[in-house]
Amino acid sequence: MGFLQPEAQAPKLFANRDFEKLNALYQEISAIQERDKNGEARLEKFLKVFAENSFNQPGTDLVGLGTDWVSAYPDSVAAAVYLGRATSHTVSRIIYLDRKKPGSTESWATQEAMINKALVQLERVRTQGATDAMWHATYITLISMNGATSQRVLRAYSDALAKIPNPASDFFQSATNALDLRETKAFPELREMAALAAAKTSAREGMAMYAVVYITAIQSTYDLKVAPFGRSGADWPTMDTALSDLYQRYPSQDTQNLHPILACLAQDKARTAQLLLQLPADKVQRMWASWPGTTQLYERCKGWALGPAKPAPTLQPSRENDTLAMR
Repeated sequence: MGFLQPEAQAPKLFANRDFEKLNALYQEISAIQERDKNGEARLEKFLKVFAENSFNQPGTDLVGLGTDWVSAYPDSVAAAVYLGRATSHTVSRIIYLDRKKPGSTESWATQEAMINKALVQLERVRTQGATDAMWHATYITLISMNGATSQRVLRAYSDALAKIPNPASDFFQSATNALDLRETKAFPELREMAALAAAKTSAREGMAMYAVVYITAIQSTYDLKVAPFGRSGADWPTMDTALSDLYQRYPSQDTQNLHPILACLAQDKARTAQLLLQLPADKVQRMWASWPGTTQLYERCKGWALGPAKPAPTLQPSRENDTLAMR
């Protein structure tokens, strides 16, 4: 069976509401520990394929479909996970639309009721889902959306790591996002989350999952984008090793570009120069431009690391949560 074959079956099975076969497919794929080229476990890919397929269908009642599934199979981990993911997607969409046009969507009480319903179903299958990374990722996401403190999110994450035999990147991304760092500034919890990720997965991944945690945080949090090695607690030598481990195991152009970006922001001139020389000109990505400034970060770092002596690039907020000014 090809790597994508089980995942490719999922949208059709879901469209036909063949929940019995989806349950069986979920169980089959849960037992497979291999990773794809992006570091995703087979189960992560399976869930993304059929969940995103349904999420992208205009007018689809995602929560209604999830409710139908759990009604038919109330003890199914797959059904509970899907309902949870459908709920988080739907509530996130409601929040986004309400920000654009306040008062245009369901009340918070309605959203809270949706989240609680999904959490009750996850609790029902907690025993069956005890070692399931996607059960834990979904649970952590929903308790965060329901107002859990960063300390409670960290406790749930630590509990999950004690039970999951082999967590992969999507679990760590979901848990990091659940800290909601833009609002909570929970940088001590982030630091502990990254350390626990590395400790749990070091035999297989080296320090790669440390990088996954911080990359996720940096991509979603203004403060960390400005100063990834400041109060966040990120340690540059550790991050340097982690990014190397991530690229060695799961080579991607994203990591190949992000590594010199972070070396430059860490003001490690020798390492920045080395990494830029290893980055072919045709592989330079637009992500460099997501660090705004009067001069693109790529040109600033290249000039500093490879050209005549210049001050190290720094980023400063020109207005909180708005723009970045480079000097």
